[in-house]
Amino acid sequence: ASCIVVSELCIRYSAYMYYHYNRANIWWYPVSNLWVERSGDKDDNALGIPFFKITTQKMAELETQKAQAQSAVNIANNQLTQAKQTLSSLQVTAPKTPEAQAKLATAKTELVNAQDSYAKAQEAVKLASHDLAVKEATLKDAKADLLTKQTALTDAQKILSDSQATLATLQFNLANAQAKVKEAQLALSNANTTVGQKEAHLLNLQNAPKVLSDAQVRLAQAKAEVANKMTVLNQEIAKLKELQANKVDAEAQYTTVFEAYKVVLEAKKQAELSEIYARIVAGGGQAIPVVDETGKITGYIDGTQKAEAKATAVVLSNNKVATEVNEKKTEAMLPHAGEQSMSLLTVVGVSIISLLGLSNLKRKED
Repeated sequence: ASCIVVSELCIRYSAYMYYHYNRANIWWYPVSNLWVERSGDKDDNALGIPFFKITTQKMAELETQKAQAQSAVNIANNQLTQAKQTLSSLQVTAPKTPEAQAKLATAKTELVNAQDSYAKAQEAVKLASHDLAVKEATLKDAKADLLTKQTALTDAQKILSDSQATLATLQFNLANAQAKVKEAQLALSNANTTVGQKEAHLLNLQNAPKVLSDAQVRLAQAKAEVANKMTVLNQEIAKLKELQANKVDAEAQYTTVFEAYKVVLEAKKQAELSEIYARIVAGGGQAIPVVDETGKITGYIDGTQKAEAKATAVVLSNNKVATEVNEKKTEAMLPHAGEQSMSLLTVVGVSIISLLGLSNLKRKED
């Protein structure tokens, strides 16, 4: 017998189909009934694969109706056979009484009824068989259509898978092509840039003789200017060296004169202080020293005569101002670094004259 292998089941004769819109229709079949309805044929069992006869609810009802009709046919057939036998026995035996005639008539009636029932039962069996055949044909067509649809689905899935693979390949090729286009565009841009640079270089080469001539002229001018600048630079360097030497000498002279000047000023101040001290003592007064913030004696006052002390203090103050003024004048007259207009002897002479002038001024005030 032919069968359809689904997973590990071989379904023979009839099959079921799942119609998901209506699970109560004739195509629905409970899987729990499969094992009960497996084939017990030894040839089927020898294959090692269970065979099942799948019967839907509607087909089971039709088979039940067919069996009932067949049973009715068998019963009617038995009744017909008995009626024929009764009729034959009655026909063989001549009717002797009215009672026998009545039984014969009854038997004939029952025979007619039995024949009618038998004909109806055969018709019912015929209709049930036809309906079952139609359902089985419909189921067979449905199975064939299912297989066709499954095959078409498998083919469509394979085509879809192949199309997806082809699409992926085309997309990959497109990406590579786009990358190559970008690389080509970049290479073209670089090539255009290079061409522009080459053209500019070519133009420069074409103008090279004139450019070289102009450059040589500018080079000669620059060399001459550099030579002139070097001459001036050497002269200035010589002057700088001379000034630096003079600066050293002038700084040494300035230091010597300034130190001598400070010694002269200090001696003059001490002479003045001694003279003031001697004058106060000679006048019978008391010489009180006047000191600054550093503790240095800057003058004397007479402790016995307040008026004279005030006068003496005033004289000392005036002398101090005059000394500071002459100090500033002398410092201004001292030579600075780099100045050659005044010699050391001139500075010393000016300092001595200033000191003499201060002494004369003091005598006049006395």
